[in-house]
Amino acid sequence: MATKTLLTAEEFAKTGPETDRDELVQGELVPMPPPADRHGIVCGNTVFLLKGYTKHLGRGTVMCNDSGIITRRNPDTVRGVDVAVFLSPGWQGPEGYTSDPPDLAVEIRSPSQSWTEVLDKVTEYLRMGVRLVWIIDPPRQRVTVFYPDREPQTFAPENELDGGEVLPGFRCRVAELFE
Repeated sequence: MATKTLLTAEEFAKTGPETDRDELVQGELVPMPPPADRHGIVCGNTVFLLKGYTKHLGRGTVMCNDSGIITRRNPDTVRGVDVAVFLSPGWQGPEGYTSDPPDLAVEIRSPSQSWTEVLDKVTEYLRMGVRLVWIIDPPRQRVTVFYPDREPQTFAPENELDGGEVLPGFRCRVAELFE
């Protein structure tokens, strides 16, 4: 029986454009089909709102576009986070993938993603030290919020979403994410 060769995060970073739509999960490439247009609209709205927040706050970096985050090592997993917020003053990502946990990780659920797949990512983010995770579900127009030490909460378009103690002072109507 042939032994599988697992990739490290560093090897994955050097693979080139042929793996641009893949994630590395426990050392193996997993194809991620390009998301639909609605996904991009919701992602753009989310970045806009969060970038406005960090500018008002006077610190923080908003990262998007499926940027790679190392969520585990040996074997390595690199997830393409839809949006991430790092509040540490002056934080700059490395040339490769970061293993620094963002303060907030946002996943916009694609129609092809099962809830099990999404929850696997949530678990990885929380285990690596992410303090707040939002799952935005465009077809249902809902946001589910996860903290490491609490039950998840789901918010409808008419609700207000706030950043709690992780993003103090951040507020938006859930509907704004879907406009």
